[in-house]
Amino acid sequence: MINSLLRSRSRSHTIGGVTYFFMPYMTLRSTAASTEFAHIVPEQRQEIVHRTFTLTEGDLIDVEFGEELLPHEAALRDYWMSRSPDMAERWLLFSALCTAENLNNIWDAYGATRERSVEAAPTSPEAAAASA
Repeated sequence: MINSLLRSRSRSHTIGGVTYFFMPYMTLRSTAASTEFAHIVPEQRQEIVHRTFTLTEGDLIDVEFGEELLPHEAALRDYWMSRSPDMAERWLLFSALCTAENLNNIWDAYGATRERSVEAAPTSPEAAAASA
């Protein structure tokens, strides 16, 4: 039930044989995933692969896989279907199975599912008064 609710709030983007379902905005789940992962790999040591993992853990709601998958897509499927409740174990599996192409596709899908209608808040009192 929770997954279906989250999925109904998400946006999807398909690349190859994989459809990614991302939340279109930053949630507390994103922050919690980053905070928990910082206990495994400190933030100052994190690189793009680590940030992709926390993005996957925090914002990716679900993934659907087609029948015909390329090897890197099948590796992502194996990761997604074998995820443990333990984040350290999920990190080891993610880093062992995912490829650079997976990372690029995850970021591309994330970018394609962002909420675009949220306007930036005014940066000064004058701008706030002008927008009122």
